[in-house]
Amino acid sequence: MGLEGSLTDFRITEIVQLIGQQFKTGVFHVRSGRKTVEVFFLDGLIVHVMTNYRSKRDLLGEILLKAKRISQDQLEKVLKLQDETLQYAGEIMVELRILSEEEIVRVISTQVYETIYDLLTWKDGEFRFEPRAVESYKKISIALSPEHVLLNVLRMLDEWPDIEAKLSSLHVVFRKAKPLPKDGEDISPEKQMVYELANGKLTLQEIIDRSLLGSFNACEGMVELWDDGYVERVSVRGPSLSRMMGAGVGLSVLTSLSTVLVCGMILVVAVILFLFLRGAVIKEAQTGAQGSVSLPQRFLHQVATEKIQKALTAYYLEIGEYPESLQGLVNLGLITARDVSPYDGSSFRYERRDEGGYTLIP
Repeated sequence: MGLEGSLTDFRITEIVQLIGQQFKTGVFHVRSGRKTVEVFFLDGLIVHVMTNYRSKRDLLGEILLKAKRISQDQLEKVLKLQDETLQYAGEIMVELRILSEEEIVRVISTQVYETIYDLLTWKDGEFRFEPRAVESYKKISIALSPEHVLLNVLRMLDEWPDIEAKLSSLHVVFRKAKPLPKDGEDISPEKQMVYELANGKLTLQEIIDRSLLGSFNACEGMVELWDDGYVERVSVRGPSLSRMMGAGVGLSVLTSLSTVLVCGMILVVAVILFLFLRGAVIKEAQTGAQGSVSLPQRFLHQVATEKIQKALTAYYLEIGEYPESLQGLVNLGLITARDVSPYDGSSFRYERRDEGGYTLIP
């Protein structure tokens, strides 16, 4: 099946459904800018996904290490065997009885759901389906129905804004408020797991990491437990810089950080305005000169540069890499479009370097 085109002409949901309905085997490639995603199909079922834009912390081993399911020594042993045998890391962990097949399948399934979720938010890009043999897991039973995945992801897209607004931050600490019912009331295993982790010490982000449920399922469970009075908020614990770099930071945290950045920049500009205008008024009083006062461009460019640099740092802490363009900062509300093209009509020159880092020239 020769299938390729633009995301402006076809929707991801239509393509994924078509591949599934025709029981195709191959790789669905999608590219948008520098981002690429590969979805592996076997007889119309999704068995694996790969991306080039997720950071190291999103790899299977790192996820399990962060969840405290494996130790650093165990991870190093698995990675060594992986280099020698070319097996999937998850299969090695099951083979060595480090983890159960159920736990590995849960993590892989979450990666599939979150990757398809990302794809459905892409507005443009190119896609191509490559029919070819696909190697599935030999010792792990995982094959997800595209229809089932899409239904759940569409529900995630619909409900996530309300969940995020309710929780406000991934650094909220919850604790148990009352016992779960023992009279047979339907409490899902996922909600029970979230409830057990709500110990008054772990943040919501840490509960997400420990549960292996993914951000949506863990947060949804917490909101339902909170609404039913089984858990209560204790506090909001701000992470240190090192912890922020080691764990994902929610958009609400970024929004708060952007507010601090904006307030700081406003204060700096206010001080500069005061000093400059004060000097201009004194000079005018001394000379009797008439005319308008214009701000020194070098000061304004310096302020805008510092604001963009701080926004780039915040973006890196959240995403794990720098944005492809400054528009990425605008999209997250870290800066405004005016900041990219400040006061004299010129624009900042920005480039993300392949080896890491960036170049920013006013």
